[in-house]
Amino acid sequence: MDQECTENGIFDRLEKVKDMDRGQGSIWKGSRGIYIVRDRSDRKRGRPIAQVMLNSRYLTGLFPTRDRKIYSADIRQESGKVYLLFHVMGDDKIEIHHRSKGEST
Repeated sequence: MDQECTENGIFDRLEKVKDMDRGQGSIWKGSRGIYIVRDRSDRKRGRPIAQVMLNSRYLTGLFPTRDRKIYSADIRQESGKVYLLFHVMGDDKIEIHHRSKGEST
């Protein structure tokens, strides 16, 4: 799944469609399609706290950072790993930014 980044390092901008039943996660819409963010109940150190699906295909896991409003992730491409930062802009908006390999979170 080769995902190119758009201008200014923005991978996608998401708007919340709805929360899933029983607090299992949420559904988001972006320019690349429909994202499903599923919360993981087994939150262990070093493991993702959520899984992200894009258009019914696994995209990545989300990992917490020092900033409670930013989550890190990576996706695999033919050219190698692409690092992403999910910036929570509010209850109903997320921006996904391309992150350079050495950038700290």
